[in-house]
Amino acid sequence: MPRMLPSSLVAASLLSLASSLVWAQGSVASSSFPGADTALEEVDFRSHRGFSLAEDGGWMQLDMDVDGVRPGKDSGSAVLLSEAISVPLTDPRPFIAVAPVIHGHRPAHAGVVVELRASLDGERWGEWQEASDHGHGPDTGPGLAQRLKVDLGDQVMPGELAFFDPETRYLQYRVSLSADFLGNRPRLARLSLHFISPGETTESLASKPLADEGRLLPQSAQPGYVPRSSWGNLSNTAWHPLANVSQLVVHHTVSANSSNDWAAVVRSFYNYHVNSLGWSDIGYNWLVAPDGTLFQGRAHRPDGNTDVVGAHVAGHNSYTMGLAYIGTYTSVNPSAAAVETGAQLLAWKAAQHGISTSLIRGHRDYGATACPGDSLYARLFDTLRPRVQQILDGDSGEPEPDYDVLWHRAAAKNANPWYFGDNRQRGLAVAGDRLYVVSRHSETWGPHVMIHQSADGAGVDGGGASLLTDGIAGGTLVLNDIDADDDGGLFAANLTVDMSGDAFRVYYWPDDSAVPLTVVNFSGTAPHRVGDRITVTGSMAAGTATIWAPASNAPVIYRWHQNGDGFNQWPQAIHLSDGASGAAAGVAPLANGRFLWNAAGEHLRLYEGDGSLLGTVPGAVVARDSSGVRVLGRDGNDLWAAVYQFGTSNENARIVRIPQTDPSTAGTLGVSPSLAHHDNPNATGDISIRRNGNGSIDVFVLATNNGLGAYRVEDVAAEPAGLQAAPRHQGESVGPVRTRPVSVLPESSGGDTPVTDELVEGGEGQLR
Repeated sequence: MPRMLPSSLVAASLLSLASSLVWAQGSVASSSFPGADTALEEVDFRSHRGFSLAEDGGWMQLDMDVDGVRPGKDSGSAVLLSEAISVPLTDPRPFIAVAPVIHGHRPAHAGVVVELRASLDGERWGEWQEASDHGHGPDTGPGLAQRLKVDLGDQVMPGELAFFDPETRYLQYRVSLSADFLGNRPRLARLSLHFISPGETTESLASKPLADEGRLLPQSAQPGYVPRSSWGNLSNTAWHPLANVSQLVVHHTVSANSSNDWAAVVRSFYNYHVNSLGWSDIGYNWLVAPDGTLFQGRAHRPDGNTDVVGAHVAGHNSYTMGLAYIGTYTSVNPSAAAVETGAQLLAWKAAQHGISTSLIRGHRDYGATACPGDSLYARLFDTLRPRVQQILDGDSGEPEPDYDVLWHRAAAKNANPWYFGDNRQRGLAVAGDRLYVVSRHSETWGPHVMIHQSADGAGVDGGGASLLTDGIAGGTLVLNDIDADDDGGLFAANLTVDMSGDAFRVYYWPDDSAVPLTVVNFSGTAPHRVGDRITVTGSMAAGTATIWAPASNAPVIYRWHQNGDGFNQWPQAIHLSDGASGAAAGVAPLANGRFLWNAAGEHLRLYEGDGSLLGTVPGAVVARDSSGVRVLGRDGNDLWAAVYQFGTSNENARIVRIPQTDPSTAGTLGVSPSLAHHDNPNATGDISIRRNGNGSIDVFVLATNNGLGAYRVEDVAAEPAGLQAAPRHQGESVGPVRTRPVSVLPESSGGDTPVTDELVEGGEGQLR
């Protein structure tokens, strides 16, 4: 049994939950999460051993009997402490979550405060974290007494989760007891410590699509969210009873405000609520992370109804929806991204049920609890409610562009291009009146770069026209992505999953009838996957072209600069300061040297030219299953961008506005309609844009297996961003573009020379 260490007295209050809760209905599939584990440690105060009084709190009488311990009648208060308790987890990842559960009795106004702190060595300790109960829980239900072995006459007082570093080896608890104003004293019988290692979120789960019911505006559409299948390998649906939702309740989780794995944090709450407390599901209906990502909490009904009874405000769950802000907001304000995500969700639900913003309330409005914290509660009145009303009134707070559908060549219209299918279509580029689609190699056909009319999507020459592919070879896939330069010259790249062993190649076509020229042929020293997406800026004809190729398995972007008639074969490597990497990574450079970066499984980000992170766009605006990105223009300091997304609702193009000063305040301006619902197992596709010179921009979308679409956005920005403005063809002219001679280059090997953030020497000479 643990012995005691000194500490000071803490005064606070603790609320108890209903005395009976619901049996668990299932558990997170732990095999999907490396390091997932749970453990339980218990202290029995009825044995009168394993605890002592705080030495620096003054001697306080403690009454002890067969039912447990109470503060003495004379003092009315006591503080119990433990020694260092060894963490009973072998390989916790990515953190350790611990929750205390007290068995005993607490009179209505008596105090029972539980705190935890951690140590790496049992000698040096971190700060105390309060882990007291805040009144979250179900209304009624059998099973808790059996689940938690509650003795007759005892209450169960479940605390909140506290989060600690995975290297933590020891834990200490402190329980502060105080009588109410009538002298009624709380009694402790047992204390259970529930240790949870949620396991690391795997890449396959992190890249699963987010659900999103939105299409075009209005802004009160349901925002995108991470479903349970993505954060926990759980079913998204269950037969929970339905709530008659007439009020919306805001909570905070009284947990850490920072994490590298928010999905793991959500899994921790699920594990605690279901596997430790015996509830039927996670208590909250929805959770929003500090970065703005929205997570589905409690399972929805199989028919899609989201109004299920939660377990978030005991006694009031049957007519409320619970939104939990992950973190502690007693003295810290929630981020702008989290506030906006919460406002979008609350506006959607308020519009759905005709709920007044005055009925968006804090948990403390239903009982004696501090939840959702003083700071978040204040934001409820001065920020959240006004923002929800603004959304309900149809005012997004920013100008909305006109958005017209030009055409669809898609399965939804029974007009899919003849060669679509088999997961082959990947790259898309527009140049004047032509649209180019890379159809990757299959066992029976390919590779090809098919040519379409950009005016209506029809295939050129009856659908049979394609670029010449003479001499193209090598790579995991010989062709994968394509882009056009400012003068309409076409660049296409192969895909190599290991650039150290299989060269990355880029080919150039000055016109539709040309034989492709190899302009990049490079093998590096790192096993990077390159070629999922490329971006070309400048003009080959003018001698100013630059090829951008982000790695999809490392936080690196490679750039090849044109040097005279050819390209330097030694690239410049930009290392992303935050270590971000993800599938099908793409970049959109800006004229000021900055660039947007987007990849499946990660958030859209804005970087300085050297790779320093400037900010992140919240997941409620751009979902984490999106990848491609193009800059439409710039209005003052705000960027207008289009991203590609193939989510569970099959939306394909999303137009967003991104303030460069604070990308976390970005907003959605429009979402294109679905091209089709055909299977797209890797959620792949591409996006390309064309500026028309009259203030409008055409956005072209390719959704693998599902088709092509084109959309026009009017008056997006006051000034261009400085990218890809000139056409390849105009009107009836389809003649070749005059170009400078291009050198066909042999393969350049990286050898032992490292690629760095700086200019790299080698190949054709130093980059300029």
